[in-house]
Amino acid sequence: MPHDAARWADAVVIGEAEGVFPALLDDAKRGRLAREYRADGPTDMATIPRPRRDLLRETSWFTAVEASRGCPNKCVYCYLPATPWARFRPRPVDHVVEEVRALPQPVFIFVDENLFTDRDHALDLFRALAPLDKKWLIQMPTDMAADEELLDAMAAAGCFNVHMGFQSFSDASLRDAGVDHAPGVERFGEIVRRLHHRRIVVSGFFVFGFDGDKPDTFEATAAAIRDLGIDDAGMFVATPYPGTRFHDRLGEQQRLLPNMPSDSFGWNRAVFQPKHMSPKELEDGVRKAYDSLRGHFLRRLWWVLRTQLPVVWRAPALGHVFVAGTLRPHRLALNAGSN
Repeated sequence: MPHDAARWADAVVIGEAEGVFPALLDDAKRGRLAREYRADGPTDMATIPRPRRDLLRETSWFTAVEASRGCPNKCVYCYLPATPWARFRPRPVDHVVEEVRALPQPVFIFVDENLFTDRDHALDLFRALAPLDKKWLIQMPTDMAADEELLDAMAAAGCFNVHMGFQSFSDASLRDAGVDHAPGVERFGEIVRRLHHRRIVVSGFFVFGFDGDKPDTFEATAAAIRDLGIDDAGMFVATPYPGTRFHDRLGEQQRLLPNMPSDSFGWNRAVFQPKHMSPKELEDGVRKAYDSLRGHFLRRLWWVLRTQLPVVWRAPALGHVFVAGTLRPHRLALNAGSN
């Protein structure tokens, strides 16, 4: 929505920034910013320079690394398929390894949408990272968790936490969400066991509000999280970003709520009419699911701290994150941006 964004900015960059920013900075220096800067196309990942972290006063124990961009999946709620830069593009393995080698921090996160798109490339990267003795976490799709060779390589390379988008325990809701890559809800328990066997913490992510969801979905999801032993969870209200298939479909069905401000589209507000409940029931259901899981996550905390003691020993602040994240009350904000 570049024209909407332009109402609040001097200039808008459309697309990925690497090929655009030199001209933008030069124009800014000369005091002649254009209203719009548009990238010619997706960035060639081999041309991206290593971040100049030496210019930062970065004293944190934790940082972020990007090894790829893009994802081939077509989940209806995701913004990425609606962009011109959705195509998967990995950085060369040696570029990523050299960046990680130079990190002063012992722990980092891969911020990639789906690094596992090219399985062999991911395997090569993990094997190349293993000698560096770094610890890291990553977002992982459910369809890759049956790959024993890949999981072994991840664990050997320092992976201690996976953020996994289970999205739903309902096959009907997964179909409605366009999550075609999921191996089937009946396989989710096996996925968690495989990761736990390698002492990898499983943070599950779930979205509520699809047409297959009903008022009993929230407690059913909480019960399944407890049964599977998932260590932590992020639970969200389905949000139809403008420009996505999800938004278009709800608009055609006249189910988008009128006069919703832009900052309501933040995964914590119901901005449409769900099929089997009211918008308030959807928001309240997510809150109640969080509340019902507090005891479970406290019990899982002991397993997490025990298995991750070597990581916490190197980065004591991580232990604080584990504890504080578990003890902090989970609340969906009444307005976006304050959760």
